[in-house]
Amino acid sequence: MSDTTTGLSLAALIRREQDNSGASYMDIAKRSGLSKAKIGQLADASSRYQVRSETVQKLAAGLRLPLHVVQRAAMVTAGISDDTGGRDARIDLIASQLAELDDALLDVVAAMVDAAVRVRSRG
Repeated sequence: MSDTTTGLSLAALIRREQDNSGASYMDIAKRSGLSKAKIGQLADASSRYQVRSETVQKLAAGLRLPLHVVQRAAMVTAGISDDTGGRDARIDLIASQLAELDDALLDVVAAMVDAAVRVRSRG
């Protein structure tokens, strides 16, 4: 599994989708057009492998994430530097998910972030 400075792996993205939405491999497979077995293979964090571009595009659709987020995770999974310059990959993932929230929930998130920044600045 990767740390936040090298980015999230495909396995981490799949696990995050399952944790957040309760989606099964079959749910993700149906949305992506990939087989359940393929989703299981991609979710295996114990191996490094390269993923075809078409598979990455389909997985992005299945996970409902921007293509660039899944492309970066595919690079991490393959053991290729994702060249983020130390940027935390969670930022891109969170930003992509914010676009799906309505105004009321965005206000809640904004207040939470503001509170967290204030707590951190106090020491």
